[in-house]
Amino acid sequence: MAYSKYAYGRSPFDRPFRWYDDSISYEFPGFADAVSRAKGRIVRRPKTRGGYFFNAIGDWRKGRLAWIHTSVRNESATYAVYFDLLRREEEPSRIPPRGWLGDGLPRCDRNGVTTMGADHSRVDLDDWNGDGLVDLVVGEHYGHVFWWPNVGTKQNPEFRFCRFMKNQDGQPLDAGLGAAVKVVDWDADGDLDLLLGGYVTGNMPMHVKPEECAQHEQTFLQFFD
Repeated sequence: MAYSKYAYGRSPFDRPFRWYDDSISYEFPGFADAVSRAKGRIVRRPKTRGGYFFNAIGDWRKGRLAWIHTSVRNESATYAVYFDLLRREEEPSRIPPRGWLGDGLPRCDRNGVTTMGADHSRVDLDDWNGDGLVDLVVGEHYGHVFWWPNVGTKQNPEFRFCRFMKNQDGQPLDAGLGAAVKVVDWDADGDLDLLLGGYVTGNMPMHVKPEECAQHEQTFLQFFD
């Protein structure tokens, strides 16, 4: 059965779908509050599909696939699922299509005007992964932190996708409302550190020292109340 007006469609029969990558928790642990109001504690509560609100890429190793189902009277419907395969050891370099399924997530066109679901972000520039190119490290309104690797060149930078920055337990970094980021060698040991501030808190709640891009050691710093 044909399905019209699907922006990502390659044929008249393609239909909207969503890929819920398992590297982003389906029951997403979030903290939708300011650190000051929570007395310095970040208490995460699960929100179904909350992590897919953001335009972040997963690892594409496993997950859930959902699409729009259409049937005619009592007849059964048959679907074909096709993939663009990655080469062995190759990592995904583009976000998957974000079809609208009525699942509570934002409606997205093929070419959007914003980079993520939140209404504002704070950005710092640095070579986070040590490949000689300047990347984006971004704190967003709800407190999460993202890394946008530069997959272009120094002369023509290109930022196709972002990843959640996570702590050593695999949970996404969360600084509370209004995460502000600063990449700096805080302890003068020659390695980059990440400082995170929160919205209207008067605090510098988090100091993150990366050993690798996906693993971090957290230490909480209280500057003043």
